[in-house]
Amino acid sequence: MMSGALKACHFWRERLTQSLEAADEELACRIPDGFSNNIKWNAGHILVNFYEKTGTLADRAVDLPADYQKAFSKGTSPEHWADLDVPELTRIIALLKEQAEWLDQQSEQIFTAKLEKSFRGMDTGEELVQFLTAHDCLHLGVINSIKNASNVKNVWG
Repeated sequence: MMSGALKACHFWRERLTQSLEAADEELACRIPDGFSNNIKWNAGHILVNFYEKTGTLADRAVDLPADYQKAFSKGTSPEHWADLDVPELTRIIALLKEQAEWLDQQSEQIFTAKLEKSFRGMDTGEELVQFLTAHDCLHLGVINSIKNASNVKNVWG
């Protein structure tokens, strides 16, 4: 039976990919005034951050290309992508969907794992996934705000 944490993660990941699929590459690379990153960065950051935080808890870790870390980790910016192999938005969307499937396969292992070190007061993998779901939502809000700032009328497509 699917846990509430996994159900919530799936719901919000579906909403995220729906919003991303409604953007083209040009919109995904735009940084409106008042924003420090673009839609593509936010999507890539969600992807990279999730594996960074959960990969060591799983039976099967996922290795993303090194340039993904350099492009999308916390503190990075599209301004520094010139020498990096940054994926197209469609590739990031596909990887986010694969990540949801990976979580399904690894959920029992991840959810029952004790974190080696407490993370923001969380001690288990399940608590961490709940935090990461909120993190997805935070960046989904930024993505939709970028769309609004770019005069996109329907952020969901």
